[in-house]
Amino acid sequence: MRIPEGLLDLKADLPREEITLMAPAALLVCRETLHPRVVEQLLTVAREVHGAGSLLDPPQRFPTRDGVDVPLHEAADSFLARGESFLSRVLPYWALRWVVHGRLILLPLLAVWLPLFKILPWLIRWRGNRVLERHYALLRDAEAVVAGAGRPEPLREGIARLEAVRGQIEGLARRLSLQHQRDVYHCRRHVSLVLTEARDRLRRLEHPPTP
Repeated sequence: MRIPEGLLDLKADLPREEITLMAPAALLVCRETLHPRVVEQLLTVAREVHGAGSLLDPPQRFPTRDGVDVPLHEAADSFLARGESFLSRVLPYWALRWVVHGRLILLPLLAVWLPLFKILPWLIRWRGNRVLERHYALLRDAEAVVAGAGRPEPLREGIARLEAVRGQIEGLARRLSLQHQRDVYHCRRHVSLVLTEARDRLRRLEHPPTP
């Protein structure tokens, strides 16, 4: 800090020449857990006391972030950069305390849940497709049994399996989302088609046409 000649007393010419002073700056230090509203109130008072400046310090120099060698409190950094927060001006102390604590809890939750909400529709579609694929596999196996049956008994077993698959698909129509309903109806229609063909074949085996 430089003190020009005659700054302190122009009549007595004090100091008689320009002087360079060295002195440590005073620091306001608090715990990290101190409430943000308290930090803002302390800085507001410090600004009212020191903001006008003096013969040695220009106006609005203190409080400042310059020369601070400890980490700034989040509220202090925000106050020095943008001034008192809007919430501090409109909310009482107890309400602001809940807002600050709620932000500490909600922000990490939002960081987790927002991406989850984005992939949730994809997960629903994937799950529905897997369920339908599994039932189409059951339909394929039952159709293979029906196609390879040369006698009524194996054919009746294949028909029973087809009826079980149809019952499961009817239950799917109540469980799956609307975007899968068209696929459910298609699957049920395919099962009904194979079942009809199997019953016609069983009828021909049990009652062969007379020559």
